[in-house]
Amino acid sequence: MASPDCQTGTTIVPALADWGRTMRLSNGSRMSGDIQVRFCESAEVRLLRATLLVIMAEWIDDRMVAWVEEKIETWMGLSINREKTKVTMVKQSGTTLDFLGYSFRYDRSIYGMKGLYWNRMPSKQSLKRFRARVHEITSRGCMPVGEVVDTLNNFLRGWSNYFGTGYPKKAFGTLDFYVERRMWQFLKHLSQRSFKPPEGMSWYTFIYKKLKVYQMKAKTRVQALR
Repeated sequence: MASPDCQTGTTIVPALADWGRTMRLSNGSRMSGDIQVRFCESAEVRLLRATLLVIMAEWIDDRMVAWVEEKIETWMGLSINREKTKVTMVKQSGTTLDFLGYSFRYDRSIYGMKGLYWNRMPSKQSLKRFRARVHEITSRGCMPVGEVVDTLNNFLRGWSNYFGTGYPKKAFGTLDFYVERRMWQFLKHLSQRSFKPPEGMSWYTFIYKKLKVYQMKAKTRVQALR
């Protein structure tokens, strides 16, 4: 876990492996992020195998790295997979931290506000997996339309619930367009005769209003805190 001296805005990502025992933490402090994972240091919470930890710090030097390693390997009795451990300077321009399907980075406000804000959106790998899954669902030409829509909607709701926090509006708009295009291709290949929506109805209206394909929505602050 090599690191430059005294840098600001750093993130240490230690990957833990080769656990000799299941660890319990008991100091009672609590770290709760906006993502759908809550880490609670209580007597009843266990760390699972192959856990990935993210440690945020304003600065980092060799002493900080040594302290983290000592706490994890000596105090907690765990092993750090150093091949998968890295230090990320998140305040450097263009630097992104990918974690739990999200990409985290500092961006400038689209509303012209001064300074940078901590942005969060679905990662490129998550978007790639999304398209692959939608393509798989809408390639089942032998399935009735209703079953395809139900399967697709279950996937879209789950994906929207997980990635609905942060700033996913742009990503959701792009993915909704992909879903619409895949449904259009699925419906066009249902029979030898080319399928068309009823007269006076657009493909968008037919897919999202008539068939009721789910459109993903970003969560409000209140919804995100529930």
